[in-house]
Amino acid sequence: FSIEDANARVISRGRDFRSLIRQGQQLAAASDAVLSITVSPEQQYRAWTFGLLPESREVQRQAVRYSVYPAILDQHDHVKLVEFNNLIHAEQVTLKGVLRLLILVLPQQYKFARQQFSSHRELMLLGHGLSGNQSLADGLSERAFRECFLAEQQVLPRSGDDFNRLIELYRSELNTTVMKMTENMLSLFKDHHRVKQCISTLNAPGFAPAKADIQQQLLGLLSAGFLQDLSQPWFGYLPRYIKALARRVDKLSANVQRDLTLMQQVQPFLTGYQQLVSLKPLVQVELTQLKWMIEEFRVSLFAQELKASMPVSAKRLTEQLERAKKEAG
Repeated sequence: FSIEDANARVISRGRDFRSLIRQGQQLAAASDAVLSITVSPEQQYRAWTFGLLPESREVQRQAVRYSVYPAILDQHDHVKLVEFNNLIHAEQVTLKGVLRLLILVLPQQYKFARQQFSSHRELMLLGHGLSGNQSLADGLSERAFRECFLAEQQVLPRSGDDFNRLIELYRSELNTTVMKMTENMLSLFKDHHRVKQCISTLNAPGFAPAKADIQQQLLGLLSAGFLQDLSQPWFGYLPRYIKALARRVDKLSANVQRDLTLMQQVQPFLTGYQQLVSLKPLVQVELTQLKWMIEEFRVSLFAQELKASMPVSAKRLTEQLERAKKEAG
């Protein structure tokens, strides 16, 4: 048996299951870690041939009884089944595992998507460097699969029949999804490029606070894993957030003081958010909501014409910050 952390690194291994579970419980209690338990020998799957995937189950091994949350773990060229001690994390992992299975069983469709993205020279040029260690074409293709097959799924597939039904329902929509994503990502990358170019020319000391804030916001919105990690509707809102940043930059040189005043309205909530993130809370539902409410607040302040997607104000943000603090404990 082995115990792995949330990044699939083996942190303990042994034959005595009771002792291993005790170690896992101690590690989780000490660090609020999310741990997975892998039962050896492992099986590698490249299709949904492992039957039902229950949301949770009670197990007893070597007289130890406890609850586990089965998940499908992406291993790039295959998936494997693991069991987590946390339902939310199990579902997050399973989403990526199901996505990998879709790519593995639909190789021609994936090849088509990748060719469409990689052949778009302007898209590849403007988006260069924004996909971390993964190639941009692969990152966009994987996201297109997610948008096509999984974006609207409230419940993840739990059986081979559910999985095959997804394929039959949405396979024909992949071409449309790729075209729509190309359009949206091209718009996003163009605005991102324009923002980066504009702030590179703002070298006067008076621009320093705004420049640092804009750079930090860009990093937060387009982090290395944004194509894989962002859920809807936030992923779909990215072009609007970057466009709002572009509008802010356009107005900045004409009225630096106004920009500073608006930035100060955002700062208390941004600081509160960053402090909570540093605590690495296990559950981040309210914290995630706070992050995107801050982005909508920025839109309402710096680019009102683009309109926020939700009612947002300093009062609402204060209330959301309190909810996030309670969630973090």
